[in-house]
Amino acid sequence: MSLIFFVVSSLLVSSSLGMAMTPAEISNRAAKEFSKLSRPSASSNAFEKWVYNTALLTVGHCWRSLNSGSPVPDALNQELVSSGSWRMPSDKKNMKICRSIADQGLSPHCSGAFFWAKGVSRREDLPRGYLQLSRVEPIEIEGVLTCYLNSDRLDSQPYSFSYLQGGVAAVWKTAPRLQMIQLRAGPQKLESGVLKVTIPHVIGVDGGQYSAIVRAVIVSD
Repeated sequence: MSLIFFVVSSLLVSSSLGMAMTPAEISNRAAKEFSKLSRPSASSNAFEKWVYNTALLTVGHCWRSLNSGSPVPDALNQELVSSGSWRMPSDKKNMKICRSIADQGLSPHCSGAFFWAKGVSRREDLPRGYLQLSRVEPIEIEGVLTCYLNSDRLDSQPYSFSYLQGGVAAVWKTAPRLQMIQLRAGPQKLESGVLKVTIPHVIGVDGGQYSAIVRAVIVSD
């Protein structure tokens, strides 16, 4: 029995040691995962371009921070395909993010959002989570999504969208009606309903098209 235990323990130790990658190996594997992405064309949608840019910047940062002594591979030595924003990972999170991409690959998705309606001035006394609308149709929704490069969700990146991109759908699930809403100064009756907002091409947590249910309030005519 003790001999069997020794053999099994030795195999487990050997396996764990084999799984321990050096920083250079992590950056190489992350670069290989990025190379599986196709470079978007001019006709690609905004989310495809965001995924490429965000992955390029993140994996490129992995390479330069973990493998600075080696030339940057061609796959990472590319121009961005569109404008946008990217937040550099903190030193504390960087290794975890790079290791996650090396181990899990890339499976971008979005899981949260802050919406607003074009041209509607926000009332500061309303709860931040309410979408504030006017009576003008159609409803033109813009916003920022909270997105991740894979299921580990170690560090979020913002994805901004505009109604000008087309396809953003806002459908009433519950039509607006007068309801009592608690404001800072006390309760007030306002027209409120529930909207389903769907963002084209964006991938949600379930792997399907991103959508969200949001409480909306009519604040102006």
